[in-house]
Amino acid sequence: MGGKCMVIPTLHMATQYRTTFPYEVTMLSVIYNQLAAARIHLDDERFLKVVQTGRDHNEPVYEALAKLLSSDIAEWQTWMAKKRRRTIDELFSIFGMEW
Repeated sequence: MGGKCMVIPTLHMATQYRTTFPYEVTMLSVIYNQLAAARIHLDDERFLKVVQTGRDHNEPVYEALAKLLSSDIAEWQTWMAKKRRRTIDELFSIFGMEW
């Protein structure tokens, strides 16, 4: 979270491409995952913008938000905050984002 990227020339990686998911993918699960990532990484103001954007597009934001709030998201948020080396404002500045 704001650290350096290292290149390891001897590392071999593979990607598995699939034509179908081996599990069910619903709009609710997609929105939930987006909200979870936003809640963990963004401050309150930016997170609310994410929620507003979803709401404006008639997505099942409130159902996903209710599921998120009953999860362990606060623990993940605390864990991520301890790992972060830069503030969210610094990261947005580094990547030229004005949101």
